[in-house]
Amino acid sequence: MFTHRTLQAALTGGPLRLYGDGHQRRGFTYIDDAVSATIAAATTSNPRDVINVGGGSSASLLEVIGIARSLVGREIEVHQENPRSGDVLTTRANPGRAHEVLGRQPQVDLHNGMRSHMQALAADAYINVQGDEPFIAPTAIDAVSQALDDLPSGALAVNACTKLDSAILQSRTGRSAHTESSTLR
Repeated sequence: MFTHRTLQAALTGGPLRLYGDGHQRRGFTYIDDAVSATIAAATTSNPRDVINVGGGSSASLLEVIGIARSLVGREIEVHQENPRSGDVLTTRANPGRAHEVLGRQPQVDLHNGMRSHMQALAADAYINVQGDEPFIAPTAIDAVSQALDDLPSGALAVNACTKLDSAILQSRTGRSAHTESSTLR
């Protein structure tokens, strides 16, 4: 999914491949909203209804890149390519029927959903497999969580990204980056 690829590029500093000019609009639905609607559908008294579950709003791919940039606090290297064959310009779900039949409506907007997704990606970056057992560097996870919590409006400063990069290096290799800004507290 585009939000995942965008956040991954933002966190790692890697390139993001963008097909088309980025003005394509997509409807985005956070997983918690989809799960909540699915559970509600499983318990409804009218199980044969077809219900469209979605976030109810749309954003351009350029807006998604902008949100990721604001969350991470650094530029994202975008490699623009030709549009893919069959790619539609706009998708958007109408959650009206889900609200009518299930009493459910989206709870997580795109910005907050991307922030939660980013936190999960950051935590996953610290998982390293050593032998048959997963190894998790809890101090690195704590450092990123603290950096996220300390910043206003969910912005992740560049020094926190440097801490993230350093913590990933340390959890994967056992070596620490030797820069003052990457020291974990």
